[in-house]
Amino acid sequence: MELATESGHPSDVTDVVGPVVDLVERHLIRDAEVVLAFLTLWLLRRVETGLMTRDQANRVFTTLDARLTRPGGQTDLSDEAQELVFEGELLHHLGEADGPDPAQLRALAFTILQRAERR
Repeated sequence: MELATESGHPSDVTDVVGPVVDLVERHLIRDAEVVLAFLTLWLLRRVETGLMTRDQANRVFTTLDARLTRPGGQTDLSDEAQELVFEGELLHHLGEADGPDPAQLRALAFTILQRAERR
């Protein structure tokens, strides 16, 4: 999934998945969740402003889920962070009746960011 950046150079936003996975593998779960929360807010804004397609954003979350979920469906993420990943995998349905609710995605992201701020 290549995007044109503001400089005009191609960029593949799924390359953000690797660093998130690296944080989890190093047991830096809170840090990974902060990155995930920010990433959610950023991707949502890009989709809503037409800078990215719903399918492109969906692919980021699908890749995250595939890389972070262990056999049996477990992850090291909190319930809120896992919910962000799950809802993000539905971004290709954004704007549809059964699609994810942007307000709920933002609320989950800010819950994670505020929790990290308190620590």
